[in-house]
Amino acid sequence: MRPLIAVLAFMIGLAATLGSCSAPERTQQLGQLEALLSRLDSAELAYNDKPLERGILVKRACDSLLQAVDMALLGREVTRSTAEPFNGLSTCRRLLKDQGIRQRRIAQELSRTRSQVTLLSEAIRTRARHDAQGTPIDADYLKRAQSDESRIAEHLIAEMAATSDLLHRGLVEFDAVEVAVTSWLDSTNTVQRPNPVPRNAP
Repeated sequence: MRPLIAVLAFMIGLAATLGSCSAPERTQQLGQLEALLSRLDSAELAYNDKPLERGILVKRACDSLLQAVDMALLGREVTRSTAEPFNGLSTCRRLLKDQGIRQRRIAQELSRTRSQVTLLSEAIRTRARHDAQGTPIDADYLKRAQSDESRIAEHLIAEMAATSDLLHRGLVEFDAVEVAVTSWLDSTNTVQRPNPVPRNAP
């Protein structure tokens, strides 16, 4: 459905009454799409308020610290208490491993989904008769398109929530073990540890 809706902007100038879609139905659909955009905006606002950049920096720091730990552990005996912070660092890396990919995908999908919903609203508002491929735009077409875009938007909202949750858990794990790991590395005097990640990073 997306390839059809994506080109509706070209057809917005073709306006005529949709015989099978009444004015009350169009009004209802427009209201639902407006509410969907509002929910998407609210979810994006909450998501953008998270320390997204720090999540990416911390993931890199986890990689660097674990590499330094591996070098420092060569020829050393590791006790359970010594290994505990390292395990926490591994957990942090696992939680944050896809932050960069997730954030880029969310940014792309936010732009695309908002554009598609807006175009669909315009098609309803201007009573476009056909899409750019010549497919008639009737009541069933609009219902399917609205259902598709609503499903995609809801999935995107859930994706932002899931990414925020992984980010929070990863940062909590990192903050809990960073000092122990860096202090241990300093005590070994065998490797140069990475610079700390600023806690006020956006």
